[in-house]
Amino acid sequence: MSEQFHDLSILVVIDVGVALMGSALAIGWLRTTQGEWPDRDTMQGIVKIFSGIAAVGFISYFLFKYG
Repeated sequence: MSEQFHDLSILVVIDVGVALMGSALAIGWLRTTQGEWPDRDTMQGIVKIFSGIAAVGFISYFLFKYG
């Protein structure tokens, strides 16, 4: 396995982890503080925010590596 593929696979695992765990923790926090599950639009917004953070990390990797 090449070093570039190894670095990219680590990046993908970290970014997917950020998106999934960040979304789960934020939704869990809302559930705890509000006493009920947030509505579907709020959950989708939270998932989009953390997926965007992961996408920025992915794009930044390529910009710093090849830019």
